[in-house]
Amino acid sequence: MAVLGGVKLGLFKAKKMDSHGILDKFLENYKPGECLTKPDDELLRFGQNVLPAEIIALWTNYGFGEYGDGILKVVDPREYMGSLYSWLGKEDFSKIPIIVTAFGDIFYFRNLGDGETDFSILDVHYRKIEVCTYSWEAFFKDYIVDKTVIRNILREKLYEE
Repeated sequence: MAVLGGVKLGLFKAKKMDSHGILDKFLENYKPGECLTKPDDELLRFGQNVLPAEIIALWTNYGFGEYGDGILKVVDPREYMGSLYSWLGKEDFSKIPIIVTAFGDIFYFRNLGDGETDFSILDVHYRKIEVCTYSWEAFFKDYIVDKTVIRNILREKLYEE
């Protein structure tokens, strides 16, 4: 059972996959910033029990902070769980915030049970939630690097202004 901040979370271990290439496109498109911070042991223990190994590798090899000159921010989930759960209307530890856009939208990992996961977005401006991909692999390899997503979801032109 995973524990975060003294709270026992009844989640099961996420499916582990071969990490070869899964984060490559993400890191090519969104270069890690210079002022990144590494996760502490408590968060790593929690993450290793509920998240894919590649997300933990992103945290440990690079860290939390700005990516892609700040258009994205890989976050310590503890800093955004309160906000996400407020929007969702309840605490739900099967939903873990991973990335926040420059405009405050939250991308989060969802453990759906039976080994099924997805990545969703909470769009705080239009007050809506959408599933981005039905696998975390597709999120990092395809979705977040897609030109249409960069233009429309991340609002690249507005961010550059």
